[in-house]
Amino acid sequence: MLRLITACLLFKNALGAQPSNKDLFEQIDPTLEELAKLTGLPAKTRVDRDFITREKLKEFLQTRIDETVKPEEIRVEELTLKLFGFVPENYNLKESTVSLLTEQAAAFYDYRKKKMFLLESAPEISQRFVLVHELAHALAGPTSLVEMYES
Repeated sequence: MLRLITACLLFKNALGAQPSNKDLFEQIDPTLEELAKLTGLPAKTRVDRDFITREKLKEFLQTRIDETVKPEEIRVEELTLKLFGFVPENYNLKESTVSLLTEQAAAFYDYRKKKMFLLESAPEISQRFVLVHELAHALAGPTSLVEMYES
């Protein structure tokens, strides 16, 4: 229930006056402090931030997959999807995953660099909401095996 209340409060704040790209990064520290108060999780360090282009995001994703996932694991998952008829025979799992994430992402928090990246092309109306979401990741720390491996 606390999570629902927190999400509602932060979303309400996100719908307020929308900042420009230039002003957005100035809101990170106060937003992180507010989020820490609402969740009870301490903000251990300052969150570095930067903008990223879709092209750079695609490069980042391809590199991260190459570093963290064995080609054999991708091949087995891809073959399984094909075997059960979930995807066509010419489906490329790695390429499709990178393409989907590149297209859908508005921001991400890189646990290795301890840095939040906001896509330059993200619509301003969604940037504050996305900012809060990614700061929650930064505050919570690694929560999955992949994220723990990456940190």
